[in-house]
Amino acid sequence: MTVERYMDAAHVRLSDYIPSDMFRTVLVKQLSIPCGISELPVVIEFKQKFMEHLEFTASPSGYVYGYVRPNALLQEINHMGKQAKNINRITLHDWDEKFLMTIDTVEPPYEQAFYVQPDEVKELLNSCLRTPEQRVK
Repeated sequence: MTVERYMDAAHVRLSDYIPSDMFRTVLVKQLSIPCGISELPVVIEFKQKFMEHLEFTASPSGYVYGYVRPNALLQEINHMGKQAKNINRITLHDWDEKFLMTIDTVEPPYEQAFYVQPDEVKELLNSCLRTPEQRVK
């Protein structure tokens, strides 16, 4: 992933795209189970330093997997006037002082990139519906 490619990415509020009340986590072993018909897959990749700020036990792999029910903003990107899903997945990458959020799509522009604040990712993960295995520390 080249940094130059994302130099002009806009800073947005994560909750505008992924509200915590519309996001749920799943375990790696649950990824083979299809998500809900209206849900979109989300992958959050973070470093050990970020993991220390979470209120629950996260996988030492540094990944959290989940699904989001699209709000109006994601629905606009997802459907683009068609019946089929346009979004393949949403990914958040820990870049220390910020997270890079990419929305991978089937049709052009194929990827939309934004920056979000780490505190927003922390709030999302600490407030969403989590699996029982992600117990509170």
